Amino acid sequence: EDDNQKNNGNVNGNSNGNGNDNDKSNGNGKSSGNGKSSGHSSGAEGAMCTLRSRLCGLDAVMQAQSAAGRVEFLGRLPFVEAVAAMQEAELFCFTSLRDTSGNVVLEALAAGVPVVCFDHQGAGDMVSSTSGVKLKVTSPGKAVEEWARVIEELARDPRRLLDLSEGATVQAKRFLWDRNGDWVNAVYARLAGEAGDSKGAFAAKAADETIGA
Repeated sequence: EDDNQKNNGNVNGNSNGNGNDNDKSNGNGKSSGNGKSSGHSSGAEGAMCTLRSRLCGLDAVMQAQSAAGRVEFLGRLPFVEAVAAMQEAELFCFTSLRDTSGNVVLEALAAGVPVVCFDHQGAGDMVSSTSGVKLKVTSPGKAVEEWARVIEELARDPRRLLDLSEGATVQAKRFLWDRNGDWVNAVYARLAGEAGDSKGAFAAKAADETIGA
């Protein structure tokens, strides 16, 4: 394989905030941190350079916010400490677009913490209008605007935040294991009823009541 097309995958995490991350790819493909790659770097390397440049800029913003006392980075926490931190939170922001479920969403709801997330995949199914706020998947720029708007609105409306917190614990109970088992059994019963079985028809009525609960 051409050395000019390989990236050694090592990222220097000590960004100085000026947009230069001092990353290097082996061969002739060096990254200057400005979103461009020199030499014979591939398109993938160019994309990585752009991403690293943006992350450096983000890192500078985060450092500035942290220094101003607006943001506190807790880093990776042991599970017990993470749960304790969750229980102290007033709002949980789940920005992922890739998680098909996101158990941390259920953990937040169980802790009585309202969730803001995208109306997408599992999170969109787990969060209700009474336990959080779901945002449409649009464009990155629009998403940033919507997230900022919702967070600010909730920060200015403690009564609504409290209502969502109460609704969060109620919503979490819908996903207990025994409820999941009842739901699956109810689906089978409904299907049996649709197949024309007399007993299944009776069960299907009960199933609809269970599923709708």
